[in-house]
Order: sequence, then C-alpha cells, then structure tokens
Amino acid sequence: MYKMLLIGILSLHGLFTALSADAPQEDKDKVNARIQKLTNAVNQGNVDTILSFWTDDAVFVKPTTGETLEGKKVLQPFFQKVEKEIKERGLQFAFTISSIDFPDADTAIVQGVTEITDKNKGLLQRNARSIELAKKNGDWFIDRVSEIEVPPPPPVIAHLKELDWLIGNWIDSDEDVTITFKTEWDKFKNFIIQRFKMDVYGLDALEGIQIIGWDPIENTFRSWVYDSDGGFGSGLWSKKGDGGWQVALDYVLSDGTKASAKNIYTKIDDKSYSYASIDRKVGDKALPNVEPVTVEKEE
Repeated sequence: MYKMLLIGILSLHGLFTALSADAPQEDKDKVNARIQKLTNAVNQGNVDTILSFWTDDAVFVKPTTGETLEGKKVLQPFFQKVEKEIKERGLQFAFTISSIDFPDADTAIVQGVTEITDKNKGLLQRNARSIELAKKNGDWFIDRVSEIEVPPPPPVIAHLKELDWLIGNWIDSDEDVTITFKTEWDKFKNFIIQRFKMDVYGLDALEGIQIIGWDPIENTFRSWVYDSDGGFGSGLWSKKGDGGWQVALDYVLSDGTKASAKNIYTKIDDKSYSYASIDRKVGDKALPNVEPVTVEKEE
C-alpha cells in the first residue's frame, strides 16, 4: 500500500512540475470560481448541479486503489451515494486550492486538498486532489480527477498539552557554560521537538535533539535523545507529586558504554522551570547529582 501511495504521489508530482504557470489572470479567476461553485453544490446536495460541472466523458480515478469511474452515467450514482451520506450525517465538504496551472490555453490543472468534517467529531477525511479542467465555449469543465487519501493525524495533542509550557526558547548559563533550548511542536502537534546546544567558553561543545511523544502502551510520555557526540537514548516520563516530571533515561554513548539518569523538570512559572539530574551512572561508575538549576525563557 505504501509503495502504491508513493508511486501515485510521484506521478502526480511529475505532472504538476511539468506545467506552465503562464496564463491570463482572468482564466485563473474563472477556474477558481468554478471550483468554489462546485464545492457549494456538493454542500447543497444537488447532484444534477454537480454533474453539470463535468464533461460527458469525465474520469474520476483513485491511483492507490485502481478504482476508476468514467462518464456521467457512472458518476451520477456515485455522487448520489456520496450526497446521501453527507446529508444524513450532516457533513461539510471543503476544497482548498494550492495551485492552478495551465499546460495549454484550453487545459487547467488544479491541485489542492479536500476535507470532510463533522461539526461534532471534527475532521473525518482528507484527500490530496488533482483536477484537470477543459475549456469549452469560454467556460471550464472538469475532465479528470485524481485523488489520494491522506488520513488526518490522530489528535495526540490532547495528551501532550500537559507539556506545552516547554514550548519556546530557553537558556541556562553561567560564566563558563551556556546551554540553549529551542522547543517547538512538529507540524501536526503529535510530538514536541527540542533542539539543544551547549557552548563552553564560547566554543560549540555539544548539540542534539530531544523528541517527546505519547506512549499509548505505557500511557505516559516517552522521549528520544540524540547528540552530536554519537550518543542516543530514550526516557520514560512519570509525574511527581509536586507537579513536576521525572524522566528515567537510558543512554548509550558512542563507544557503546551504557549510561542512565533520572532527569527532573519542574515548572516554576510561565518564564522559568527547574532542571535536575539524579542517580547518574556511566558504566559501573556513579556520578554526582546535578543540583536544580533554573532555566529561563528567552524573550
């Protein structure tokens, strides 16, 4: 399935990149208006109006499944079924245009995203769509649609919001060492990504990345850390009685030596939190604790 999806995406990408963007603004405006009218017709549930936007031998194809519908006689029962479901479930259809290109004067290619939402359940379905339109008698009609389903990301943010106070740029410094942290959401807010950097006397000494996500098996947060020295590790988070978090970290150094520690994060206010590290160990050797230090948010 993933291979088929990739092939479908690459074939569409090759099509889009081959197109020319040179076209009269009037044609772009007409195509945009045409697509918006079609979207309105779908939400109004008028199948006859929907079909009026298509050429008689139009094709609707889903590359990943191989399903192909050709001609208005075949498309009509398909749209009737879709419209019935939209009406019965009270769904809303939307199409967002990302590009309009013209390979020639009488052909337009529209690329965008379709979304079906439920007012109570939110986004239900999202598809990447390519629409080819043909110009006939001064107006634009849909001649071919290719659509690939792109499932919306699961709403993991509901769990991760408990750590959203970490988002931002932070710094911990003294006269010798400065450590900076840039913490942000990933695109779909399913992970918190923290990039860190340590300078010693102004010299770059270490940098790395920590990724924090939700572990549905352990029902808590889990993090993964990678540093520029070649070390990597993972941590399991647990909540402390004072509202802070303790991370049981298992680490592997670049030479294969195992290390471990318990890192503690405690929010002080919106602009600061404390960090400490206890029970530190490298190989068989115990290391002294890192007593709590205050990390401050940069403006």
